[in-house]
Amino acid sequence: MSKLARTISRRGPVVGVSTLLAIILSGVAIPQANAVVKDFSCVKDGFTGYIRLSDTRTNVVVSYKINKGTNSGGNLANVLTFDNGTAPRTELVNNAARQDNVWHAMNANSPYRRGSGGFDASFTFDKSGARDPSCTAGGVV
Repeated sequence: MSKLARTISRRGPVVGVSTLLAIILSGVAIPQANAVVKDFSCVKDGFTGYIRLSDTRTNVVVSYKINKGTNSGGNLANVLTFDNGTAPRTELVNNAARQDNVWHAMNANSPYRRGSGGFDASFTFDKSGARDPSCTAGGVV
């Protein structure tokens, strides 16, 4: 075995470090070990809207997920969040929210810090051929 091959074989963790470095450089927020994840949800007419705060104090990333159940509809739902744990209040808006039952970050490129306080989310689901149902979720974080 060549000297280079022996050096590479002894560095098994290098692949893990390289992967971690790639994740960090891609802008994906990694919650701290002591980070608290908080989820809220609401249901209306067979739709379910979910909101997640990836970390309730530092590097907060807000994500949403919409399950449209058996409803037909597009991907023009509306998601609006209000974080009263910041001053001034942090508001995030997505007027073309996907209803694909997959988590989507609303502020992945700009996580923020917060104190304690209320967090609210409003969903208006996109339903084909009918009035769009809406619901709200939230609570104290």
